[in-house]
Amino acid sequence: MAYFAHLLSFLVLTTALISFFISPSKSIPSPPPAKPPSPLVKPSKVDLVLYYETLCPPCSDFITTYIVKVFQTDLNTIVNLRLVPWGNAKVINGTIVC
Repeated sequence: MAYFAHLLSFLVLTTALISFFISPSKSIPSPPPAKPPSPLVKPSKVDLVLYYETLCPPCSDFITTYIVKVFQTDLNTIVNLRLVPWGNAKVINGTIVC
């Protein structure tokens, strides 16, 4: 009889512990719902700065193949694009020399 009492108390304790760990926690609040953007506040644009080598064929290919797609879609409305020529060219007496 003592064996069954110990077995029964073990089963009750095990069931209580399992239900405690499996039940969902109520202590963590769910995140608040997303608010729609205000029509008065304009979102800021993304700054995109491209440093490229002047007269470099792969750089020219990148600009004409990929960067041009910014202007072919509506991305140009959300992107501040700045192209910075870098290297391979010098300005001598107002003339670009490569």
